[in-house]
Amino acid sequence: MLSYASLFYNLASKSQYYTYWRYANAFMASGVALAKTRTASVSQRYAFPRVIKQLSGTKASRNQALSIASKLQRVLHSSRRRLVHYEMKVLAQLIRKEIEAGATKDNIYDLMEYSYGLAKAEAEFLASY
Repeated sequence: MLSYASLFYNLASKSQYYTYWRYANAFMASGVALAKTRTASVSQRYAFPRVIKQLSGTKASRNQALSIASKLQRVLHSSRRRLVHYEMKVLAQLIRKEIEAGATKDNIYDLMEYSYGLAKAEAEFLASY
């Protein structure tokens, strides 16, 4: 069937009579349909994309991270993307290490507010980042 379709495509291009394309398309479609030996046993159901669901679930925390990064950007002179992906994680580890070493949370949060202009809630979010 595909060879007949190829003949009709060649005939259409040589004679420039493009009505032959309809016969070529019919042969192609029938060739593919006849080549199929069995039908699909399992068909997947359509579902809402998982990625979009996950992104909508983390939207609030991502926005908060971006707002913190924009405040840190002025002080650390780095891009927001780099801050969110790398440097905020390092800052979070430093905060956790200081708390483990015996520093009080209030002192650390006051330091974050004084040094970086972060509110207490933002400093808490950064510590848990």
